[in-house]
Formats: sequence, C-alpha cells, structure tokens
Amino acid sequence: MIKLLDGKHPALLALHAGEEKLQALVAERVDKEAQRDRETERYLTARRMNQGERLDAEVDAMLEIAPAQQLPNAQSIEELEHDIKVLTVAIERQTGIVDALRGKYSVALCELNRGGYIAIAKKLSSGIQEVAEANETEIRFFEELKDAGCWSIIFRAMRVYAIGVESDPSSLAARHRRELQTYVPEAL
Repeated sequence: MIKLLDGKHPALLALHAGEEKLQALVAERVDKEAQRDRETERYLTARRMNQGERLDAEVDAMLEIAPAQQLPNAQSIEELEHDIKVLTVAIERQTGIVDALRGKYSVALCELNRGGYIAIAKKLSSGIQEVAEANETEIRFFEELKDAGCWSIIFRAMRVYAIGVESDPSSLAARHRRELQTYVPEAL
C-alpha cells in the first residue's frame, strides 16, 4: 500500500550508518563492562591471597607449572571505568543523532507517500460528507412529513448521529471538514 524509499536514498543510508555506529558503540561498552568485571574479580581475588599464596603463584610460573598471570591493579580498573563513561556519553550523543536521522527518514518516507495519503483523505472526506448530506436529507424528509400533517411516522430514523450534519458546527462532519481545511486542504 505504501511506497518505500529506494535503498540508495540518502536519508535511509544515513539512518543505517547511524544505527550501525550506535550498535558498535553499545557492543564496545558491553565488552568493556565485561572486561572491567573480570578485572575487578581478579583484583579482589588477588587482594584476598596471602603472601604464601602469592609466592606459590610466582614459583609455579617460574617453574612453568602454571602460566604467569599479571595481577590487575586498581589503575587498570579505573581506566576501564573511564572508557565505559566515555562510551556511555558517546552512546547518548549517537542516540540523539540517530533520532534526528529517524526524523529525516520519516519526513522523506511521508513525502514519498503524500499522494496516497491525500487520496485516502479525499475518500474519507467524500464518505463523511455523503453521510452528513444523507443525515440532513433524512431530517428534512421527517420534517416535511410532519409539516404535511403526519403525526405518527412509521419509519425508523437511520441517520448516523456520530457523524451529524455539516450545518452543526460541533458535529464530527463539521469538525472533520475544518481539520481537512487546516491540515490537508488538497483533499477538499
């Protein structure tokens, strides 16, 4: 029913590039957070080791019984925390950029589909106007029967009260017409 933007449309390409960059930043932050969590765990484990356990670990590494492990320090954890903060700010900014790109994409997509929207608005306008006119015709019909002396009308009123008549400024028909004049005058 709607038309889609060409895969090479600048708004679509910019949006995809912006979203990819945002995803990459989020993935990088997740990796840094996992690295920080591992380093923090290793740091806390090393801090709980007594001098004998540290000595055993160094001897095991020297004799190649166990691989040498460089113990993490608080500074490396602080550097990871800093990297995470930088990535968080970058993600917030990139999210704003992506939101703006989504807005541009949406405008381009809506402009491409303006003709279809106007056709729908015209159809709605025509239908509501037709119902409003039929409602007025029925009202006049019943009034003419009464004016002709008919005291008991055997017909059931079938008008659509929700639509109303255009002569009533508070009716849906009149309100709809005003909105069309304001927002989609091409549909009138």
